[in-house]
Amino acid sequence: MWYNASNIIYKKNKEEWLNQAYEKAKWYGKVFLSKIPEDTFIEMFRDALNKLFLDCNEISIEKEEKDTYNLIAIFSPEMPLQHTFVIMRMIEGMLNSLEYAIIKFTVEQGYISMMFRCLHPPEK
Repeated sequence: MWYNASNIIYKKNKEEWLNQAYEKAKWYGKVFLSKIPEDTFIEMFRDALNKLFLDCNEISIEKEEKDTYNLIAIFSPEMPLQHTFVIMRMIEGMLNSLEYAIIKFTVEQGYISMMFRCLHPPEK
């Protein structure tokens, strides 16, 4: 039912729906995720995504370089492409609130792959 409702809203006003998802996730990131220590970032961010997206089958976050990460999220195969874009915007909102930026991404039905980077890495 959630997918049907999301698709109806997406078709009616795509930009508004994507922006609302982004802004709500940005708020969530500021309120619940802003205190994640760097050494536990991957684990805690992955846990937060698992809690938010109950239809997510697998989330993998790997550190690539000093401040760059790869994320792969695999959802229910029934998840429509439109809804997958909504989830992508939510992840983007959370990351942006934590001062991370998406460098590149791929969105397919029930699948998201992205590379993101910390905008203000801690000085050592």
